[in-house]
Amino acid sequence: MQNLEKSMFTLLFALLAASCSTVPIQSPSSTRIDGKTIAYAEVTVKPPRVIFIHGGGPATMHNWGKVYNIVAENYSVFAYTRFGGGRSSQTHEPQTGMRVVTTLHRLLRQQNLDPPYVLVGASLGGLYANLYARKYPREVAGVVLLDPTHPRQNARLREQGLEPNRLIAKLLKLYKNASPARYSEVMLQDETGKQVLQAGPFPNVPLIVLSAPNRWGKPGENRVYNQLHRELATMSPQGTYRAVPGGHAIPLNQPQEVVRAIYQVIGK
Repeated sequence: MQNLEKSMFTLLFALLAASCSTVPIQSPSSTRIDGKTIAYAEVTVKPPRVIFIHGGGPATMHNWGKVYNIVAENYSVFAYTRFGGGRSSQTHEPQTGMRVVTTLHRLLRQQNLDPPYVLVGASLGGLYANLYARKYPREVAGVVLLDPTHPRQNARLREQGLEPNRLIAKLLKLYKNASPARYSEVMLQDETGKQVLQAGPFPNVPLIVLSAPNRWGKPGENRVYNQLHRELATMSPQGTYRAVPGGHAIPLNQPQEVVRAIYQVIGK
């Protein structure tokens, strides 16, 4: 129990610290989908358009600021904040992965932001990027995943005697009332994982998976996460795995590595 509590507070501290060290994205805007506000930012330069999908918990599009502002100098970019965070509306609708990626797809169409896209997803956002690439493969020119959530992550942790559900349930008590949408995202993670595996094959596009070897928690947990990230890199024949230092918040701790990965995917 002490190790579980320690892991929980380590995770909480990492999430809060990450949310406090963001660099704001300039000129954010907002629009309405189904009567709800969703915050976004975009710059049009030249294709492909890089689509940034943030992680769970307190994350917003501004977690991408250090990367977004650099990439926007050379390529078209788009970032947004999912429901329940930042200036986006709250919602009580179940936030399954399919609902999340369908909303993103509608948002891109509504703003007349045409493919091809390079998807860049961090943590839980990596799970959504995985699903988007499978659901809309003709729109995707490449994918970069940053310490991403694996579709079977919780099941694999359980197989090793670890307890993802208890840790998540304790942590998410902080969000259950404050942000039902973000609570729903993580509580439906297993369902989203099933949707990913049922959505069809991952497209044969350039793929780079950046993994934090010392993410958080016990060494056994980190070994499982790293193995899962190696597996994700095999989804495409053009996939590459790369370990980067600095912890789970790769866009904040290693922005140059993220920029390098994006440019490599575009250049392949």
